[in-house]
Amino acid sequence: MKKSKKAFNLFISSVMIIGLLLLIFIAVKLASVPKTPATVERVEEVLALHNYVSVDTTQKYLDQSSGSSLIKSIGAEKEDIRFQFFEFSNESGALDAYRKFHSLIIRTRNSSARVETKNKMANYSTYTLRTDSLYSVVIYVGPTVVYAESNSDNAVEINQILFAIDYLKEGTFKVMPSLNQV
Repeated sequence: MKKSKKAFNLFISSVMIIGLLLLIFIAVKLASVPKTPATVERVEEVLALHNYVSVDTTQKYLDQSSGSSLIKSIGAEKEDIRFQFFEFSNESGALDAYRKFHSLIIRTRNSSARVETKNKMANYSTYTLRTDSLYSVVIYVGPTVVYAESNSDNAVEINQILFAIDYLKEGTFKVMPSLNQV
């Protein structure tokens, strides 16, 4: 009887270990699922639903960088919110733009009270920075980049747009606490 109890406990332990390994494997697989890049048309549609008028900014950004792989960019502004979407012919062009906007955010947003988030998965990367008064976000997904900024009070609206184009997860756009509460 002792042998069968030992064998049963060994069997249960093995099943639990295999189950845990399976859960870890599934979590890693889900985290590495590539996002589908949004199209310019989809972003324009979402911006219009949020009462923004998008403007073609392609020539402005082509003039600012020689040899760019930029295909199209659109921008929209409302009150203090500035939103830019870029589509490139390849991921390296998007990654270069992501790095430039990331550097811009870091250089221009000096504040002692700040909350930064960084996420990198399969074919996308997200960086946000929130200070006492400003919110900035840059995201690349495949050959696309989003750069947006506003005062901290409007971070929720930016995140709602990013959620609608599937660049942020649900829950990211809920009311954000004051930095003094963090």
